[in-house]
Amino acid sequence: MSGGGSLLEEQLRPLVDEIVAGRMTIEEAEELLVGQLDQLGDSLEQVLSWPMMRRPDQETPDGAWSYWLLSGGRGSGKTKTGAEFVCDRIEADRCRAGIFVGRVPAEVRSVMIEGESGFMACAEARGLRPRYYPSRRLIEIPGGAKIETRSAQVPDEARGGNHDTAWGDEFAAWPRRRDPMGNTAFSNLTAALRAGPDPRMILTTTPKAIPEIAEAIEDDREGGGLWVVRRMPTWANRAHLPRSFIRALLKRHGGTRLAAQEFEGLYVEDVEGALWSTPKLEFSRVLLDATLELSPTAHVELAVRRLRELGVDLTFPYVAVDPSAAEEGEGDECGIMLGGVGSDRRFYVVGDYSGHMGPRAWGDAAIAAYRQLGALAIVAEGNKPGGALVKGIIHTIDPGIPVEIVHARQGKRARAEPVAVLWDGDDRNPPKASMVGYLPEVEAELTGWDARQSRSPNRLDALAWLGTKAMDHLYYAETSVSDSFAGVRLPM
Repeated sequence: MSGGGSLLEEQLRPLVDEIVAGRMTIEEAEELLVGQLDQLGDSLEQVLSWPMMRRPDQETPDGAWSYWLLSGGRGSGKTKTGAEFVCDRIEADRCRAGIFVGRVPAEVRSVMIEGESGFMACAEARGLRPRYYPSRRLIEIPGGAKIETRSAQVPDEARGGNHDTAWGDEFAAWPRRRDPMGNTAFSNLTAALRAGPDPRMILTTTPKAIPEIAEAIEDDREGGGLWVVRRMPTWANRAHLPRSFIRALLKRHGGTRLAAQEFEGLYVEDVEGALWSTPKLEFSRVLLDATLELSPTAHVELAVRRLRELGVDLTFPYVAVDPSAAEEGEGDECGIMLGGVGSDRRFYVVGDYSGHMGPRAWGDAAIAAYRQLGALAIVAEGNKPGGALVKGIIHTIDPGIPVEIVHARQGKRARAEPVAVLWDGDDRNPPKASMVGYLPEVEAELTGWDARQSRSPNRLDALAWLGTKAMDHLYYAETSVSDSFAGVRLPM
């Protein structure tokens, strides 16, 4: 901190209270103080300390808990809180042997360590002078503290450690793999948290309906003493977020199940009667080594590349459309899902181009998806006039693109259930379908739709038609179903 910072902190206390309460943004406060900050050569956030700027929901909870689950929405300040928690432990001489674990190696480095709100920035602001050695996967702090960095992609990397402080980021998105002993990255990490007089772990995550989070919430609710669970909505951090970002979230997701999970930080259990479940989706998922929110085009490109790295080509690629006749921004979404059957005889969902679009816009989007994927055809439902609508729109734009009409038994559940069964499986009998990367909007529909209801959402409908077409190749191609898993085994 620059000289004079402490005095300025006291002078700015009323202004900081307005920021923390969300009634004023950082940018608005800096406009008022531009002269003073120019003299100091710092931004307002650089001048003010973490204890002064943190919100109540970012303060370390009281009590003798072992694990702190911080369930937060996107942009809520989870990463900052996790990094500052570790800094607090270092300053209190409670962190001599720490460990950071992230979803994939790239995120450990780019988010947890080197990110704008990551550990290096927070530690340097406190004068801790950390040194990061990427090749050794190690951070050293003058005075003796050391922090190892690991990835949840390899579950036994945390095995055998002896740590007093742990930070796990995006915990709910960790792969569900097990090591040869049957342990997950999380179980190995908890077994290694045994050094010092007060070992503790913080897990920062956007919540998902996985068993560990359900157990944490139950332990906290029942006063078990092992877990403490706190929630941080995106809106709580609005002073640090562009207002355009908040407006876009409210317009697109306000009131939806996805908004409750991704932006409110709420634990949303899978709906009773849903054909898909979060554990099924997580168990079969093919991970992408991505650290940013991807555009639909970038997601598809990265997903196809990832499959090729695993030795899998999409030999039967398709784009499925569940149309909307509404004008752009009104009524139902148009569902546009991308995927197909791979050379290993498994069904992969690689992209989602869905959205609120008028007929011409979704026609253009479907054609863009078709061309990007190199699809064999655009698939549409033939049980109602939707198929004719899709064919008409697509051929108005480009009459040379094949549009294939697919049929299934009447009834939403009867149509979707055979596709959902492709995700059933275990270590001995692997599932026949995978999401490649994370597609949160369609996944929220899959796990949030009660199959006993008559009306189903559009992304789910498009995915069901994509899966219906995929089953033609899974079950009726020359190769028998028993050969489905010959060759490359995907990471589980």
